[in-house]
Amino acid sequence: MKTIHYLYHAGSGITLDCELEYDPGEDANPDPESATCGPGCPPAAWLITAKIGNLDIMPVLDQTIIELIEVAACSLQD
Repeated sequence: MKTIHYLYHAGSGITLDCELEYDPGEDANPDPESATCGPGCPPAAWLITAKIGNLDIMPVLDQTIIELIEVAACSLQD
């Protein structure tokens, strides 16, 4: 896992400077003779902070906005 930064544009000129923990996931391995055989895991991100200036507003963000930020940040990674 690694920490990533993402700028979320919330509309009305508001931009949140977000920090997220990012897990790139794993590809599936269908080889039954492999020690790592099994289904893959999709990439995932978890919001750590969402700042406007130096103020972290993550504690008051709606869960829907948090999920939008996590999905958007994930989709921009390798």
